[in-house]
Amino acid sequence: AGAVTLWSGCSAKKQTEYYITGQLALIDASSGAVHRVGQPAMIDDVDPSPDGKYFRVTVVDKPFYYIVPLASFARSQELWDATGRTVARLAEQPARLTDDRDDVPASERAAADTVARDFTWLPDGSGLAYLKQDPAPNRAGSDSSAESGGAPGARGPRRKDHLYAWAPPFDSASRKELLASDNRIGSVLFSDDAKMAFVAENAAGTGHVYAVYFAQPEKRYTIWRLRGLDASVGGGRRGFFGGGRGGTGADSVTFYENPGSIMMKPGRSGADVALLSPDGNFAYLQGVHYDKDWEHHAPRGFVDRVEIRTGRKTSVFEGAPDVYETVTAALDDSLSRVIVERQSPTMVPDSYLRDVSSGQMKNVTGNTDYVPEFTHAQRKRIWVTRADGYRFLVNLTLPEDYKEGTRLPAMFWFYPYEYTDEGGYLRTLRTENI
Repeated sequence: AGAVTLWSGCSAKKQTEYYITGQLALIDASSGAVHRVGQPAMIDDVDPSPDGKYFRVTVVDKPFYYIVPLASFARSQELWDATGRTVARLAEQPARLTDDRDDVPASERAAADTVARDFTWLPDGSGLAYLKQDPAPNRAGSDSSAESGGAPGARGPRRKDHLYAWAPPFDSASRKELLASDNRIGSVLFSDDAKMAFVAENAAGTGHVYAVYFAQPEKRYTIWRLRGLDASVGGGRRGFFGGGRGGTGADSVTFYENPGSIMMKPGRSGADVALLSPDGNFAYLQGVHYDKDWEHHAPRGFVDRVEIRTGRKTSVFEGAPDVYETVTAALDDSLSRVIVERQSPTMVPDSYLRDVSSGQMKNVTGNTDYVPEFTHAQRKRIWVTRADGYRFLVNLTLPEDYKEGTRLPAMFWFYPYEYTDEGGYLRTLRTENI
């Protein structure tokens, strides 16, 4: 017979602290020598500066909770120097004990709304960048003033959102405003020299991506602006998050007008930066165009070159109608050569070097199809009408050598989803590549 040990509350907390405590250290790749940075702590994430002299460290804070997972515990974000000394406390995230925003007191919502956020290292190595919104003015009798997000009207003037640069020694005198906006800034993507950036904002149901040069921050150059589409730039694990094409709602017109996302490349510090033409006058938008007649016209990847100061676009690449093609890498800033991934219902994904001007391609991966039985299987899509009149699709897969009329064993696979109407279901099909 086995024995079962039940942890006491104290024991469980000690075990948790033990397993999430770690030591930040630098290791010399040549000699293997280890240099400890600071003292052991409950470190959740570390983001070193490009020159390795500072570390943005996120640590888990006590107390611990039984009612929520570890990911919901409080956290603090600190700036350490190379000795482990805390140079500055960047931000504090309280424990998230509920998923219902209405259960959070207005004072806590106001604090979270105006805290410095989205810290990231500037790609030119000059320091940190972050966003911070002005607090809402105090209004007697209003418990939601902190949530206006800068909306104009009877509640008062807009709340400014600010993009700051913060250089060593990271004191009050080394902080500089790069940009101020009347709307809450969603994400930022810098150029490699950090002299300009692309900014995404979403206000009143309209997405807006624009460029700004920090020498003239009052001027905004619109890349695209569309109602019903969520704007975002950048991406990755840290910093200013973005990505996604949006347009998942009922506004199908906007969905089919997807302008694409600003293309990126690794910058001099290793972080993602905007991919610009050699003269710096153009950026590139990459995405997928979907057709309203999705049963007969497959999605097509595209890349457009956009003139930053005018917004004028020219097509650089468009995928073939019978093969799904997407650009996975640009080999130079002029996009004269790119790596394209190609696949089809009967062809496994394979990568090709493509000369953009001539269209010539050379296979560079030579991927092998290890499961041709699946690749070459017969696939059919059958429309079915329910008794209540709603239509839906059934996917049928048959062996490659199947002969009509042959009776074979079958496996049925169902996964339930809920939709409020047939239109909601049909909108899930428009991105399928068949």
